[in-house]
Amino acid sequence: MWSRLKGKFPPVMERFKGPKTIGLAVGYFMILNYVVGNAFLGIPFTFYHAGMFGSIAILLLTMFMEWNSARWLFEVMSRAQALETFKQEQLAETQSEKSDHLPALSDRSHVTTDDHPKYEISATRKFELAELCQVFVGRWFKVFYLLVVITVSFIGLWTSSTVAGSAWSTNLPLNFGSLQMCTEEEFQDNIYPKGSGCLAAYRFCVFLFAVMVLPLSLLELKNVSFIQTIFGGLRFVIIGAMVLYALSNLAINGIQGGVPLAANVTASNLTENVVRDFVFGFSFTGLLSAISLFTSALVIHPGLSTLTHPIKNKKPLGWFVLAVYGTVAVFYILMGVILTLWFGSDANSTITLNWVASTKPDHSAVIRIISYFIILVPSIISTYPIVVYFTSNNIYLVLMGKDTSQKTSTRDWIVLVLIKAIFGVLPLIVALFVSNLIYINKYSGLVAFLMSALFPGVLQLTSQRKCAKVFGGKREGVADSEQTPSTGLEMDTIKSEEGAPLMEGEKADSEKKEASPREKETVYMTPYSLPVLSHPIVTVVQLAVAGVLFVAASASIAYRK
Repeated sequence: MWSRLKGKFPPVMERFKGPKTIGLAVGYFMILNYVVGNAFLGIPFTFYHAGMFGSIAILLLTMFMEWNSARWLFEVMSRAQALETFKQEQLAETQSEKSDHLPALSDRSHVTTDDHPKYEISATRKFELAELCQVFVGRWFKVFYLLVVITVSFIGLWTSSTVAGSAWSTNLPLNFGSLQMCTEEEFQDNIYPKGSGCLAAYRFCVFLFAVMVLPLSLLELKNVSFIQTIFGGLRFVIIGAMVLYALSNLAINGIQGGVPLAANVTASNLTENVVRDFVFGFSFTGLLSAISLFTSALVIHPGLSTLTHPIKNKKPLGWFVLAVYGTVAVFYILMGVILTLWFGSDANSTITLNWVASTKPDHSAVIRIISYFIILVPSIISTYPIVVYFTSNNIYLVLMGKDTSQKTSTRDWIVLVLIKAIFGVLPLIVALFVSNLIYINKYSGLVAFLMSALFPGVLQLTSQRKCAKVFGGKREGVADSEQTPSTGLEMDTIKSEEGAPLMEGEKADSEKKEASPREKETVYMTPYSLPVLSHPIVTVVQLAVAGVLFVAASASIAYRK
């Protein structure tokens, strides 16, 4: 009886695994939904205050740096996989010496090809960034990364909660019981909205948002891939609706036709002002401040491992992410140019609020429906579950000493769900009492910018160095007995099935012959590497540029405060 029931109801871990892989199309929309988030709503406001051409240049520069950092991480993941596989060979050699039944280490066809390590991203083994930090740098770097990613993710989740609460409470007719529909003025310059009725409506909306996002946050990402695909498609629809709405009105009413004319202002004056201040305008401090928002609207690396792990075909991942960024860049530039020409200096820092006036009864039903769609949907298609998922995975990795892609038990699954629940609930609780995050968000974007440059860059340099040490000693003409390289690496978080560390410390080998500098340079090149952009000098230059921009942007924000 029990055996039949056990066959019908598999273990809990098996029941929650979901589909093994997803295609590139589904992965495209999942990544698109994560990248876009809600930060894109501030792009027209930023474009106006920084100038059109300068904003486009900074946007493209930020996009290039984010893509190159993401590509570096693909290289780092493949190097970590090669090192782990190499250590498994070492374990096999040790066992073969004892049993004489296993192949010797000299037969390394499944790890190396033509004297070159086989770099690949495994379909089953996932390397979160926290683990990569320990593998290639050390435990302190792993802890540092975890603290930074928890802080940035918490602020992002907190912001998503307050955006949903404020958007819904100011646009939905919640006038029943102790609830009262809010106005924008009740949120301005206040830690939480004024008026008990508005505060009750705001908290009720945050509760509704929690009911919507928390169940999705507890599931495996592969189990909600269909929903994330829909959300990613809706991003296109929302941006397209805003751009087409403004473009059609520009054709009818001209530049800044979305703004009511004052008594002493003519349409020609408005056009001249917008052309002067926006099209040909330039603000150095505005451009530096734009770095924070553009990074928030483009950052991908914290969730990169989690988002790409379910994708079946991992060979084109570098160009695949570039395609996502290319799509995003086109939409962002269209938003920044067309919506700024339409709203001009009145472009709100959250552009959807410019459609509030179009929801009034004096507009047609079609316009009101479109306006409500533009205002409310961005807060509904939240990236909340994705952020909870990858942040919880990194916390689990540090606490349990292994990744979720490795062997897990029901106990491990319970621990992971508890981490997700706690990390998912805390920002919602804080959002109930603090709804104004304007000042914090200015700097959280800068922290995200520094994080997206620092960690991938450091991991790129250290992983190249490690692989040059491990695999760089293999040369033609050197006897097999002299070609066994040491790992030069501590990989405490990567363990064998018996629990022994997979990587030992570097051992001196007086007989090993050194490879030439040129051979060491090429031995760490992976299928995700590019001849110039993967060179260590380029990595150092990008890190230096990011550091200078971070300091300058921080000073600019502090100055404009």
